Amino acid sequence: EGANALTSSGLTPRHTRFLVTVMLHSGVFVGRQYAAFAGITHGQKVHDFIEMLLARRFATAIRLGSSGRTKILHLHHKPLYAAIGEPDSRFRKPTPLPTAVERLMVLDAVLQRPDVHWLATEREKVAHFTKTLGTAFRREDLPHLLFGQPPCTTTRYFFDKLPIGVADEGAVHLFPYLVTRESPLDFRAFLHRHAELLRALRSWRLWLLVPSHLAKAADTFRDVAHEELASPLRPAVADELLWFFRA
Repeated sequence: EGANALTSSGLTPRHTRFLVTVMLHSGVFVGRQYAAFAGITHGQKVHDFIEMLLARRFATAIRLGSSGRTKILHLHHKPLYAAIGEPDSRFRKPTPLPTAVERLMVLDAVLQRPDVHWLATEREKVAHFTKTLGTAFRREDLPHLLFGQPPCTTTRYFFDKLPIGVADEGAVHLFPYLVTRESPLDFRAFLHRHAELLRALRSWRLWLLVPSHLAKAADTFRDVAHEELASPLRPAVADELLWFFRA
């Protein structure tokens, strides 16, 4: 639907499909990602596409290195986001380089699995799981955070803002997690927020996205996932917890 909404912008169908993917998942991209999406070599066609976006002020370049030849494209043109129903997307805002690099990793993950239907926005995720799990699953058990003080509170669902994949005709759900630090503390919080949802789903997978400089931490994160989700409490520990909660 988003791609159809951009046809009036004079872009080709391939351009629009790629731009919709970028706007929904990262707001930034590099030339090799467009080449991979389009199934073409990273050559003149990629260069022309990028120059067209810059000339029409759809995007600006974040230049890397002393030569400035390598660049990250930040897609920020509000009418493009408005065409897909996301005029106030956070991806439109100026992006610090470290954040841009993290978002490129998320986009890489999405592009690696074209066979998966990716849920990008809070609205899509809430609608999908509400329909998939039905009335037996409580909406308040979806991953969420509360902002403000009662009675003026706002509930934001899927606050981590990571894509969720739906594969095998809905039989499997794929949950990527971007590792940004050596400590798994934030990862534990992510697992706790998603625990009820994971428990309700028939089949799911966690997908750790680990940058090369944090590769040594991958085993720690896998151990944490097993500890939090696959290690039942021993009866003695469970009894002690029950006593503690009652006390």
